[in-house]
This record gives sequence, C-alpha cells and structure tokens, in this order.
Amino acid sequence: MAPDSEQPLQPGLRPVDLKRRLLLRVSLFAFGLLLLAAAGTLWQAVHRIDADARHSGLAVQRLLSRQFDDKLAGFAPHPLVLDMTPLSGLGELAAFCLQVDNLYRLPVKHHCFGRSDGGDAATRLLAAQLQRWVGDSADYHAVLQNLLGLKVAELTVSPNYLHEAHVVQQQLGWLLLGTLAVLGVNVLVYRAVARALARWKALNGGKRSGEG
Repeated sequence: MAPDSEQPLQPGLRPVDLKRRLLLRVSLFAFGLLLLAAAGTLWQAVHRIDADARHSGLAVQRLLSRQFDDKLAGFAPHPLVLDMTPLSGLGELAAFCLQVDNLYRLPVKHHCFGRSDGGDAATRLLAAQLQRWVGDSADYHAVLQNLLGLKVAELTVSPNYLHEAHVVQQQLGWLLLGTLAVLGVNVLVYRAVARALARWKALNGGKRSGEG
C-alpha cells in the first residue's frame, strides 16, 4: 500500500491560503503607494503654488504699471479702468487672483485667472486646506506707480486656490485610477491562479482515485 503523501496538519495549525495572502499583500502595497503618491502630489502642489505666486505677482505689477500713464489717474474718485488683456498670457501659465485698491482703499478691480467657479464641497474644502498649507506668505503685495513715481493704487496677487484644487483633484483621480487598475489585475491573477490550482487538484485527485 502506497504511503499517503498528504500529511495531516499538526494540532493548532491552519492551512495557509497563499493566494489570498498574495492578494492581500499586493492590495496593501498598492494602497501604500497610493498614499505616498497622494502625499507627494499635495507636497508638490503646495511648493508650486507658493513659487508661482511670487513670480506671478512681480509680473502682474510690471504689466499693470504700464497702464498708469496719466499721473492723475489714481486720484480719480471713480474706479480706475484696468485692462486684463495683457495678463491673459500669464494667467494661462499660472492661475492667480488679483485685487487692486485705489488711494482711498476702495476696491478697483478683482479678477481671477483659471477656474474660479465654486465647485462642490470637496473642492472648496481642498482649496481651503491648500490655502492653510501655503499660508499668507504666498500673497504678493505691491504699490502701483505712474510714470512720475507717484503711488496710484495698491496691488494684491494671491493664488487661485479653487483652480489649484481642481488640478490636484485631477491628479489624485489619476492616481486612484492607477491603483484600481493594479487591484483589478491583482484580482484577475488571483482568479487565474485559483482556477489553475483547482484543475490541478482535480487532476491529482483523479489520479489517486485511479491508483486506489
């Protein structure tokens, strides 16, 4: 009589399902990569927003200063007329919001480049969080002067956090899709291995029954 090749398990030990263990490990690895990639995306976004705001503020100051050719323009009681067309090219490179106040501290112009719609609650929450992370240091404050060097208005340039939140959401969405794709492949591999092992067990069981 041929010895039985299947040895009984020792008391207290349970059979190990290697397929499920592999599925669990790969899934945890994918989620870990997702968290690291999401943290890296947010970190890069914060530093990029801060750097873009500083460069954009200086450029906006120079472009708007060219519009104050009239030395008495800033002393007019009515709002100054500012043309945003020269800033459109800059607004395509970096999303920002600007506000111009005249000498009486009255708002003259407020304009945002990029997406400035309210969005959903998640977008607004992310925008507020980005603003807290970046801080007020990203706001650019400057004085606009005319040709004679007289102060005619005050300028404040700040990042367009709603636009940046949309950008970050898109990046996180792509990361999530990539993670789901990895998990989908993992499930397909798990099912393929499970079917192959089931066939192998069926064939092995048939051979043993034939030998018996």
